[in-house]
Order: sequence, then structure tokens, then C-alpha cells
Amino acid sequence: MPVFLLFYHIHQCIRMLIYLICLFNLMNKEFFVLEKSTFLRNKEEEMPGPAGTYEKQFAYPSGLPHGILHPVAGSERTVLTPQEITLAPMPFLLLLYCMEGMLLMDTRGRHYTIPGGHFFALPLHSVLHIAVNVVPCSLRYYFAGGDFRAFHSTLSQAAPVHPALHSPSPLTLDPLAHLPGEISSALLWKTHLLLTTILTTYADVLAGAPEPPSPAISAIPAYLDAMHHAIHSHSEEPHTLQHFEDRYGVNRYRLCREYRAAYGISPMRELNEIRVKNACRLLLKTPLTIQEVAARSGFYDINNFLRIFKKKTGQTPGQYRRSETI
Repeated sequence: MPVFLLFYHIHQCIRMLIYLICLFNLMNKEFFVLEKSTFLRNKEEEMPGPAGTYEKQFAYPSGLPHGILHPVAGSERTVLTPQEITLAPMPFLLLLYCMEGMLLMDTRGRHYTIPGGHFFALPLHSVLHIAVNVVPCSLRYYFAGGDFRAFHSTLSQAAPVHPALHSPSPLTLDPLAHLPGEISSALLWKTHLLLTTILTTYADVLAGAPEPPSPAISAIPAYLDAMHHAIHSHSEEPHTLQHFEDRYGVNRYRLCREYRAAYGISPMRELNEIRVKNACRLLLKTPLTIQEVAARSGFYDINNFLRIFKKKTGQTPGQYRRSETI
């Protein structure tokens, strides 16, 4: 065999070996990677360390105002497998609401357990280790910049984990969850007000027992809040009552009863209304076929889509598209 062919085969074998090693590592490790909004630039990502953690560092745009509080990045995520992440020190404040599941955090030798329905706020002055070991775990999280010195003594207390006082408390971070992906200068004062309200409410909770919430508010448990948000933010996903029952460990009939009592509508009816509304938008704004509109709206059975759409609008999708575009 010629020498160059021998080297070629050796080279191919080495490449295949490296590929198999990488594939094996990916199959045996899951990394919890924070999504970032468009107003946050991400530095070059480091490879996972020897402990299987993933270090994430952020580079934030210069010119952001320092006199007011403003969100730098944020998102919502549902973690389905146990994962770990290491956050490097950053000049930001971490706001986190655990809707379900459980997080374990470690920073400066202090250990925090954040169960479902609890809120956590901490300045990222040192390395923060996060472990997700109770799944599914659903969270909302934001990195806030600006001047939060007024809350420094509150945020440096030994136990910053407290009940989120369920929706519509500011500690559920629900107002921030509806912000657009990119923060403009016109939104800075609004977000400053939202963040100040959140931190003021948090300081009141830390200072002592808060005022008892009204019966209507206290009746909304964390799993209903998470279910409500999933229906409104991820209506295209294949949600069913069986899915919600398995995810939250609560009987579907109880879920329906409590959801209707809390929000005045059954969960599947609200889900279908949101899906039909999205389908109407796609019919008018895109050239997608009826089948594509159905799939993108969350209807995976075309006959079911046609039946529900006509029931809600009084027209078939084709009739609706034609009548609204005339």
C-alpha cells in the first residue's frame, strides 16, 4: 500500500475516533445554556469544563444608562433533564422565579434551595453555580443592570429565597415576561418602573410578613400560573390535559376546575381561542397553506382545525382569508 494511502486511512480513523468521543460526551452530558435577548452580546462560548459545567460570560453593549434599572437579558426556560451551569461574575443583578421543580445554588460558600413558587434575587459579584436536579423545572430569569445600590442591603441578606406570592405578584416576573425581545430607549423608563416595583415588593417581603393576599390571589398555586403561561406563550406546542396532568402531577379534572375558577375559562377553550387567533393572523399575513397554518398554530389534525376554526369564526379558513383580503 502506498505511504500516502496509509497516512490517509490513519487520518480518517483518527477523525472518526474524535467524532465518536464527542458524540459520546454529548449523549452523556446536558448543559443548561441561557438564552439571551437581542440587546445582549454573547462572548465566545467556552467548552464544558472537567466537571461537566458550562461557563457563560456576557459582554454587554456600552452606552446603557447607569442611573436607572434596566433588563440586560432574560427569558423563560423549561428544563427536562438534570443540568448544571456556572455563571462568571458579572456587573448585573439576577432575578429568578422558579415556577416548578427545584434549583440548587452555590455562591461564596452559601447554598440556596429554590423550590417551585419561589423568587430569588442576587447580585452576580462572584461565581454562581446552579444545579437543576428536580425536573421538569420551569423558570423565568432576568439579568438587570443599572443602579440597584438602594437595595444593596436587602439583596445581601443571608437568605434571599422567598415565596413569589403567586400571580399577579411582581415577584412572578410576569410583567417582564411580556417585554419585546429588544429594549429600546423608549422602554427604559417603563422597565425601570417594573424592576423598581419588583425589588420594592421583594424588600417588603424580606422586611417582614407581607400583607395577606386576597383569597382570589392566594387560591392560584404555582402549577396553575405555570400552566397559564405555557398556554399563552407556547400555544403552538402539543398541549393536552394528559400532558398537563403528567407534568404537574395534578389530576386533569382538578386542573380544569381550578383553572376555570382562577381565570374564568377552561384551559383547552382558552388554548383553542389563542390558536385560532394566531391562525387568523397567519392567514392574513402569510402565504402559508391551510395545512401549514394549522400546524404552526398548534393544530396537528387538519379536520380538528377546520371544525374549531369554523366554530370560533363562523367561516372556514379559506373563506376567512378571502373575505378579509377583499
